[in-house]
Amino acid sequence: MHATASESRAKVPAPRPDPAEADILRELSGRAAPAARTPQEWEGIYRRLLRTLLSATTYPDPARDTDEKGGDGGPPPPRPPKMILEEIIVAAGAPGRESQRGPLVRAMLAELDTNDRLNDRIYLLRQLAVVGRDEAVPALARLLGSPEPALRHYALGALETNTSAEAGQALVAALKQQHEAPWLVAVIQALGRRREKAAVGLLSQRLVGPDGQIAEAAAMALGSIATPEAAQALAAARTGAPAVPAAVLGHARLLCADRMAARGEKEAAHAIYREVHDLADDPLLKRAAQSGLARARPDKKP
Repeated sequence: MHATASESRAKVPAPRPDPAEADILRELSGRAAPAARTPQEWEGIYRRLLRTLLSATTYPDPARDTDEKGGDGGPPPPRPPKMILEEIIVAAGAPGRESQRGPLVRAMLAELDTNDRLNDRIYLLRQLAVVGRDEAVPALARLLGSPEPALRHYALGALETNTSAEAGQALVAALKQQHEAPWLVAVIQALGRRREKAAVGLLSQRLVGPDGQIAEAAAMALGSIATPEAAQALAAARTGAPAVPAAVLGHARLLCADRMAARGEKEAAHAIYREVHDLADDPLLKRAAQSGLARARPDKKP
């Protein structure tokens, strides 16, 4: 991966902020109570700071204006500008600061769209994985189709951790597209880690497909989602998914049973453990299923 011409330009130190801007830095980093501002004012502040801190090699650290001490008893050493920016982003994402989080995310999305330095765009995507919500989904979904593999990867990660329903829908939509197997596997794994129930139908189709990589990933994702529909698809795959090795399918079914047992669905989990135990040739699967049978024994009815 080669840096673009704009990335290779030397970064220059940012000018020292005036006292008013230093006060804003302390507000944004959570070191002082934020002033009352309109969303437009917040967004303007964040956009200016993003442009400055992403391109600076040094920047006055708000931590140096506090009573904190460094290891030698003096002021703490200055931190890299992106570390200061990360503190600002974390502060905006804290509970009770939605009036700042929304404008910050809009400013980040605008910078993501106009910044041509790959490393800066990756940094923004990593931070959007922390503070982004539904407003970030359209831009992240578009980047799933980027020709730059790194942008696709980090956009996928940001959608995986995004708690909005729209993020799950974007990942389900990505699973419908025809792409190379490694990318589809990554999408499937993200859906599994999200335990995205809306993906069960498509995952069930991928489970019985001819590509072994995709089918195995679909099996494990269904095991992680562990809805009754996912459990049914895994049970049917025993005779209808030739691309999935029996051991992989067995592990997926055990994972499904584990998730169900943890939710208190002991009867359904017990039935899966019993079937895996009775059908498995692998001694490790048998032992794991036997352990599950002991843990998920349904309560006796009076």
